[in-house]
Amino acid sequence: MELKELKREVENLPDIKDILNGFKKNWIKSLHDKKHQFFMVEKITPDKTKQINCHLKEISRRIEQILEVSSIKARLNTYARYLVELKLTSLNGDTNKSKIIANSIVYDDFLNIKNTINDHLAIENHISSLINSYHKALELFNQELSLEDYLQLMDLEHKKYINSLQKLQSKQKKLLHSLGSKLLESSKTSLMDTLEGQ
Repeated sequence: MELKELKREVENLPDIKDILNGFKKNWIKSLHDKKHQFFMVEKITPDKTKQINCHLKEISRRIEQILEVSSIKARLNTYARYLVELKLTSLNGDTNKSKIIANSIVYDDFLNIKNTINDHLAIENHISSLINSYHKALELFNQELSLEDYLQLMDLEHKKYINSLQKLQSKQKKLLHSLGSKLLESSKTSLMDTLEGQ
């Protein structure tokens, strides 16, 4: 993938916070909204209600954990900018700037690639658990609700946000791999050019 295309794809990534807020609004909050009659206690046995509430708590917990490490998009934007700067420094022979960028990629607490990869893996794990709890809650609703009530539940837009979350996760993984590989390659090349020029 070309640098220009990579940069554009990173810029066009949706914000994970918007997706999670949309999901919370169309799933968790709507389940507790009195206007949705399908969540009335008498329609669901107390045992199943308890199980559903456990899954909803797990989903909420995972959303909070994802939000704690949700800076992947900002880091990808920085990596794309660094990649452009590395290309320019290579052309201009600015070895100091190359070293600064290479050090950030390797040693900076926020920007180093290793931490970003670890944060992405943590997000993947949280999203996987969130989706698992979501599907288990849907199964319980399917068992307990009438067909009409279940269809009403399924008409809410929560599924759209789950799909968006999965697509974003996959896209971030692909971009992180592409940018990371190109950054490390460019940093290595810039540093080798610096050593040869001395």
